Amino acid sequence: MIRRSPYAPCVATFLACGVFLLSLNTHGANPLIFNDPVQSTNGNYSLGAYYSGTTMDFLNVGTVNGSAIDMRVTVASPVGPYSYIGLMPNVTMGSTIAGDLGFLHEATSAGFGGVDYTLTFYQGGGVFAQTVVVPQLHWIINDVDGEAHQSETVTAYNADGLQSYQVGNASNQVTAAMSASSVLFTGPGANTNENDPTGAFVLTYANTSAVTLSMRSTTSNSSSFPNTVYTGLDGDLSSNPTLTGFGTAVLVPEPGGAILIALVGMRLLMRRRRVRATD
Repeated sequence: MIRRSPYAPCVATFLACGVFLLSLNTHGANPLIFNDPVQSTNGNYSLGAYYSGTTMDFLNVGTVNGSAIDMRVTVASPVGPYSYIGLMPNVTMGSTIAGDLGFLHEATSAGFGGVDYTLTFYQGGGVFAQTVVVPQLHWIINDVDGEAHQSETVTAYNADGLQSYQVGNASNQVTAAMSASSVLFTGPGANTNENDPTGAFVLTYANTSAVTLSMRSTTSNSSSFPNTVYTGLDGDLSSNPTLTGFGTAVLVPEPGGAILIALVGMRLLMRRRRVRATD
């Protein structure tokens, strides 16, 4: 007679969870480029021109199943003593950064705050009426560094389809703190170049039609004001195609995934106790 292990159902469940998590990485990435804005820029910053409106549209940012997609960026009202400046299309720097999207806001006095930016994807054609689910996005968020008088953070949300993240593998890298609903990325507190992985991190999303990034800072009284915060988004990894300088990907559980794993662990523990009680 073959005796089935009392742990078999739990092992099977754990294996199923593992297969599910691994399957999240099987999608082909959908690279994005932000070089075709609808609105014209109306201001200038040291890294390029920007548009000061709180809604900015981009045409032909990428494709899904061979069809072009557009993108709209919506800017929320600033939080704390901060002001929104603008969005920078087609950010180009040197030979490594091209077609990126830049986010600009500034501290007007000391304190904590910042701006939320939501990127929503639509069927191509410039109508911006029908949203599109993008199978996978693979981005580098750069220049999240900070300085002696001003910290910089970015929060990404699990509910947007956040699949995994990577931070730099140097000692002075961006740090990541995962919660049940989001991941908080904090800059190292020292100025870095836009293509430096110590001030950047990689985000991978699966099956999403909209992504929100919450950009925050804490600015001290010793800072000069206004103090500008720039953050860049490389939507096609053109600045670092091989992700040199970044560590391994850390999986982010889907909403409810952590609860599932906890329930499986409790079931395994209960079975072990039952087996011991019958010994």
